[in-house]
Amino acid sequence: SGPMLCATTYQGYLIALLLFASRKVTKEYLCLCKGWLSNKVRFFEAPLRYGEYQTLSSQGEGAHGLRQAKTEVLTVGHFTDPAGAPVSLVQVRLHTGRRHQIRAHLRYEGHPLID
Repeated sequence: SGPMLCATTYQGYLIALLLFASRKVTKEYLCLCKGWLSNKVRFFEAPLRYGEYQTLSSQGEGAHGLRQAKTEVLTVGHFTDPAGAPVSLVQVRLHTGRRHQIRAHLRYEGHPLID
């Protein structure tokens, strides 16, 4: 799930539509994931299969329904959960907007989201 934007006027709707279409809207999220990610900024660019959590890195866009996806991840902090397992708080910026993109890229890198 993600944020929902509602326009109160038709003009506001058109402006929002243009901003999203021209990619001028920045989509950032804070997430908790398993394990400790490094403190450097990382970019994940594995293509995603439409509607699935799995990422595939061996083929590009257009091959069997794969679409390019780019995710920027910055580690904000490291913690341990009550059981002592390592957890990272990460700031995520989406450069593309694919379904389950954050979940898929972090899982692919070995750091699935905490449910």
